[in-house]
Amino acid sequence: MRLDIGRGGLGKREGWTTVDIDREKDPDIVNAAQDLVDISDGSVDEIFSSHMIEHVEETEVVPMLKVWLRKLNAGGTLTVYVPDVEGPWRAYLSGDPDVPAERVLFAMIGADPIESKYQRHKTFFWPNRLKELVEQAGFSAVRTIPCREDRVMEFGLVAEKPK
Repeated sequence: MRLDIGRGGLGKREGWTTVDIDREKDPDIVNAAQDLVDISDGSVDEIFSSHMIEHVEETEVVPMLKVWLRKLNAGGTLTVYVPDVEGPWRAYLSGDPDVPAERVLFAMIGADPIESKYQRHKTFFWPNRLKELVEQAGFSAVRTIPCREDRVMEFGLVAEKPK
């Protein structure tokens, strides 16, 4: 099984099972990312989550990642993308004309919480911080990966469940 956690209303990817807390987004499984009660332990080959974990309270991040680790089979992989709060600030403060204040603020706070109660950012990440949290949760072979071409305000991370 391959899980795409927090896909929201972005559509479904072939070969992936979508998980979201918001029933209105029509996920395959309606579950909170923090518990994944409907997923058996050791039954998942891959977990992908893009721009979701920043919507979780900071104190819940490591416990949630431990749940994800438990759901993965040995050698299973985790790929996470998050907004980069460090890079946009550096670009803005250096006077980069392509990084206006609005983009920095969006990276920090997320979408309008009136639009959806799930869209406000509650946790901030930069590469070393996320790597540290993923390692605390028990993942190994943790490495950061660059942003996707269309997403200059993000970074990613890939990790494995130890075999």
